[in-house]
Amino acid sequence: MKRNHNFNPRTLSLGLLGWLTLGAWAQTREVRVDENDPSISYLPAGSWERSTAANAMDQGGHHMTTFDPTATATFTFTGTGLAFLSPLWGETIAIGIALDGATPIRVDLTDPAALGGAEQGSTQPSAIRWSDLTLANTEHTVVFSMPAGDTLSVLDMLIYYVPDTTVTTTTSSSTTTKSTTRSPTSTSNNDTASSSGTKDKTGLTIAIAVVCAVGGLLLLALLLLFLRRRALRRREHAAWLKNTLPEEGTGLPPPPVQMDEVDDGIRAGGRRFKSIPSRKSLLDASSSDFGGGPVSMYSDFGTLAGYGGETTPGGRTSKLRNVVAAGQGGVPPLPMRRSEDVQTQQTATRSSAASPTGRKFMFGGES
Repeated sequence: MKRNHNFNPRTLSLGLLGWLTLGAWAQTREVRVDENDPSISYLPAGSWERSTAANAMDQGGHHMTTFDPTATATFTFTGTGLAFLSPLWGETIAIGIALDGATPIRVDLTDPAALGGAEQGSTQPSAIRWSDLTLANTEHTVVFSMPAGDTLSVLDMLIYYVPDTTVTTTTSSSTTTKSTTRSPTSTSNNDTASSSGTKDKTGLTIAIAVVCAVGGLLLLALLLLFLRRRALRRREHAAWLKNTLPEEGTGLPPPPVQMDEVDDGIRAGGRRFKSIPSRKSLLDASSSDFGGGPVSMYSDFGTLAGYGGETTPGGRTSKLRNVVAAGQGGVPPLPMRRSEDVQTQQTATRSSAASPTGRKFMFGGES
C-alpha cells in the first residue's frame, strides 16, 4: 500500500514552535497551592466560605466560594508562570483574575452542556481554566474577585512554576512542591494522573520482563539437565552392550572353557558322585603298572577301578585326568558303563569261588 508523504507547512511550523516552547519550559517545576493555604489572603474576613462536604470534583476535595461582590483573594509568588484550577458547574459561575495590577480577566466556570439543567453543582472535575506561562522569574501578585454582573465566584487551586534547580518533593497541609515538565499551552490538570499511569505501566513492564527472564533461565536449566541425563543413560547403555554382546565381527558368543580335570567329589542334590574313567585310560594305566600285561578287573591293590578307590585325607576321591588323545577329533573316550562293571564283578566272583586254589581270577591268567 502506498503511503502519502505530503505534509502541511503550517503543521510543521506549529510543531517546531511547540518543541521550542517545550524546550524552554522543560526545566521547570510546579508548586501547588490549595484553596486553604495561608499564603492566600481572603478579604474581607468571612466573605469567603470553604465547602464542608468533600467532593471528588475538587482538587484536594474542597473549594472556596463567595457571594460578596467586594470579596477578593490575593496571592503573591515568585516564578515564571501561574495557572488557575476549578471545576465546571451547572449554573452561572465566573471569577475575575488580575495579574500584577492589570485589568481583571473574566474566566467563565459554567458548563454549557449542563447549564439550565437540574444539576446545579459541579459537573466537570477540576482542571486548569486559565494560565499565563510567559512571566519573568520575579515576584508577581494576582488578585481574584467577582466580575461585575456575576453573583457567585469559586476558587479551588493555584499552580505556579519556578526554574527546576533541584529535584525535590515536599508536602505540607496545603502546599505541594512537585517536579514536572509542562507546555505553556496546556489547559488540562491530567498531567499528574498521566505521569502516575506511565510510571505504573513502566513498573509493570519491568516486572513482566524480569519474570520472563527468570522463567526462561529456569526452562534453559531444565533443558540442559534433561540433555545431560539422556547422554549419561546412552553412555551407560553403550557400556552394557559392549560387555554383554559378542565381539563385533564374529557373530558368536565367546568359546566355552574346556575342563581337563574331573573332580570325583562333585556334589549334587546331597548325593556324592564319582567320576568313571574311560576304558582306554583304564587299560593304559593298567598296562603301565603291570608292565604292559593284560588288564585285571581286580587286584591286590584295590577294588573295581573307579569305584571305592582310595581317597585323600580330606575325604575327597582322587582326580582322574581326562586327556583327549590327539587324532580322535577332540572327542573324549566313552566311560565304562556301570552295568558292565557290575556284570564283570559278578563273573569274577563266581570264577574265584569255583577256582580250587581260591585265587582271584585275572584276565590273561591267574594271580
